[in-house]
Amino acid sequence: PTRLIVTSPNMDWIPDLAKDPRKVQVRTNGCFCTGDFTLWPQWYFSGTYYLPYIRRKPSDEELDNDEYKLLWYDMKRSDFMLEPGATVGDLGRVKPELVVKLANLRRDFLRKIKELRLSGRHDIKDLDELLYSECGMHFAVVALDCAPQSFLLTLLTLTSFQRHFLECLACFEYITIYKQRPLNDSGEPHPLNKGLIGAVTCHLEIANQLYYMGIPVWLVRPPGAIPYDMNIGAQCYPRDPSYLVSDTFPETDIIWIGDAGAIRNCACQGLRAGNLRLGHAARVRQPGEFQDAVHK
Repeated sequence: PTRLIVTSPNMDWIPDLAKDPRKVQVRTNGCFCTGDFTLWPQWYFSGTYYLPYIRRKPSDEELDNDEYKLLWYDMKRSDFMLEPGATVGDLGRVKPELVVKLANLRRDFLRKIKELRLSGRHDIKDLDELLYSECGMHFAVVALDCAPQSFLLTLLTLTSFQRHFLECLACFEYITIYKQRPLNDSGEPHPLNKGLIGAVTCHLEIANQLYYMGIPVWLVRPPGAIPYDMNIGAQCYPRDPSYLVSDTFPETDIIWIGDAGAIRNCACQGLRAGNLRLGHAARVRQPGEFQDAVHK
């Protein structure tokens, strides 16, 4: 073989990295397909060290009983209510009962964060990413409750809340579970947690670290770096990401294009109004305007 080889010490499938485009763009479900760190394993970088600990969406059988099932809820048109008296566009908000459920979910988790901060066992610097994500959750749920928006912006605000929550939860569980997890006395890895997204890396040291912590990991290497005596458990074919929603929203631009990196990993949380072609009245010439008017 002459191409890069993907192996895993603990998973029975591998992601089809060739199907991961360099472009990150909003899809019709408000997510970002393979560019969304809550849906697809990203390349490991120290700047986003917590992403391997993101929880994976449970199976349909397990989802109903999961305390965080709202974090994988797909917003529907029926969840969107037009704002009474609105005269511009499709301004509206999500149904109040959905906002209440999201706010309660955040409130309950906020208690755990507060206990963690007050415990005094962790330096404030260790909590930076966690507190940043918690702040993102807060602003998202306030916007959903108070700010009428178009359906697209409401959808993006909801999925942003979900990503911030999963980010915050990953940081919390990394700090409280994985960061101080000692190696087993037997030298064996900790039990594999298939409920996490995991990570892709080309560094053997990182792969070993995640493997012994029980985190899903995939190692990418050239053929010459594969040991001739490596034990091969099974051969498998790359998993196509076709099960992810890939149709793009026509009103949105590409928000990132480039190679893998920590910035690309978080591009889906960096959406700004400038990436949306909203056709706002202030930016679009209105009928009857004097095109060559001169103001003196």
